[in-house]
Amino acid sequence: MDQLPISLSAYAGRRGVTPKAVSKAVAAGRLVASIGRDARGQPVVLDPELADREWEANTRQRADRPAPALPRGASEPASSARAAAPTPPQSEDPPAPAPRGRRVDLPEGVPVYHVSQAIRAHHAARQQAAAADQAELDLAARRGRLVDVTEITSEFNAHISNAKARLLALPTRVGQELPDLAERVVPVVDRLIRAALQELAADGRGH
Repeated sequence: MDQLPISLSAYAGRRGVTPKAVSKAVAAGRLVASIGRDARGQPVVLDPELADREWEANTRQRADRPAPALPRGASEPASSARAAAPTPPQSEDPPAPAPRGRRVDLPEGVPVYHVSQAIRAHHAARQQAAAADQAELDLAARRGRLVDVTEITSEFNAHISNAKARLLALPTRVGQELPDLAERVVPVVDRLIRAALQELAADGRGH
């Protein structure tokens, strides 16, 4: 009794493979004598038993065929090398990025995520402390406890210049008060005052 043709999908179910695998076998010429065409020109399996024999013979032949030898000096294809290389084990915790420009040594046994959290908390605490210090300085300035260094320095220098001018004018006033002794006294007083001013200036530069 002649067998009726069956579709490639039906033959795939018979063999326990996918329809795509049967279609590839037909396209590759592994199934030839057992294949025909239906009224629409689609491939069908005319004889499933013959198709089984073709499948087994051609599949076994391809499996037993040795791999082509590589030319002398040629290396294994990169795709094969990648396939043969073992896959490194994946870490449970994703690595956290280290702060830019700074190396972070991770303590043993502490998850990377926790280290990252600790670093962020440390930076936040330092920023809060700096803000608190600045607020304290601002409050002290508003209460008059702090003074401007530039302003104090300017006032001090003005007092020094005024005192120096008065001392240098002192010999002239002595001469006016003691005209009879001016010729002898004024030069002496002027010399002593200038010497004292020079000593004070030297002491100031030394400190």
